[in-house]
Amino acid sequence: KALINKEFKVILRTPFYAFEYFAISISLPGMVYLSAKLLESMLFTLTYINCNYALAIFVIVMFNVLSNRFSKTNISRDGEMFNILNTFPISLKQIVRSKILFCSIVSFISNFLCGFILCISGFLSVGYSCITFIIGYIFSLIQIICFTAWDLKKAYLKNNSLKSGNGDFLTMCILAVTILICGGGVLLSTVISIKYSEIIASLISLCFMCFTTVFFFFLSILYLNKTIDTSGNY
Repeated sequence: KALINKEFKVILRTPFYAFEYFAISISLPGMVYLSAKLLESMLFTLTYINCNYALAIFVIVMFNVLSNRFSKTNISRDGEMFNILNTFPISLKQIVRSKILFCSIVSFISNFLCGFILCISGFLSVGYSCITFIIGYIFSLIQIICFTAWDLKKAYLKNNSLKSGNGDFLTMCILAVTILICGGGVLLSTVISIKYSEIIASLISLCFMCFTTVFFFFLSILYLNKTIDTSGNY
């Protein structure tokens, strides 16, 4: 709890950090709704197929990559203070987990608002809104975990900085996985809908996205634990 309070105080007392952390997250629901509506119109015009939930998940996860970029510097922005934290009677795992939890709180609110707006606007049903929120939030956690682990491995600790060790490469990898999972779900739903009913297409594409999301979530946990174990005392 004390570590999470420290993270909030650092962000709130630094205007630049606060703007980068909150600005995109607050505007995310609006951007998701407008983009989803645009893609829905384009896809329906081309194929006459409705796969709104798959489009919504795709848009939310893509924008989450943008909003979660702040976690690329979860370690680096502490600068030399991170070395001081390692002298306290707390483990490295506790420090890293507090940073992940800190980022996940705002991400949870942001993804919940995305699902809520898509629901009340009539874009998605209540059930699909809940599913979209769950998958979107889990994938957001994957991004936060991977960004934090990467920064732990290649942290820039000379001063409090927004630099991180080659985080752009990891961003591109996460974008590629995002397109593979969510884009694949949209494509799968579209192709299956041509031959079978939309209900069957939705179930198959939903199972595909759920399975792959959970799979990559466990991979991210393994990656984080391995990075922490190999980092030892910084």
